[in-house]
Amino acid sequence: MSEDNVIKVYHSPHCQPCHEIMELLNKGRFESNIEGDVPIDLVDVTSEEGFKELHAAGVDVSSIPAARYKGQTCKLGIDEDQQVVVIECKIPAASPKPESLTPEV
Repeated sequence: MSEDNVIKVYHSPHCQPCHEIMELLNKGRFESNIEGDVPIDLVDVTSEEGFKELHAAGVDVSSIPAARYKGQTCKLGIDEDQQVVVIECKIPAASPKPESLTPEV
């Protein structure tokens, strides 16, 4: 599976809003608007590697918890009734297929 086809969730153990989100994600309790079975990659921004990845993705540390998919920022929320994390990502449009250069006869 392509690294590009993963939802990255950036978090920190020092972030109070992250605690409930991480608890639910670690239990696999999430839903997203992306078709198919897209995995979640949890990135701890307190690690040197995670911090570098956060900045490379262009995410401001003050926006933690944050999620990204295919270079797009996603919204994170919690459905308290269902006890699931809701991840809404702006899905990039598919590239149009190039028209054939051969004229139809």
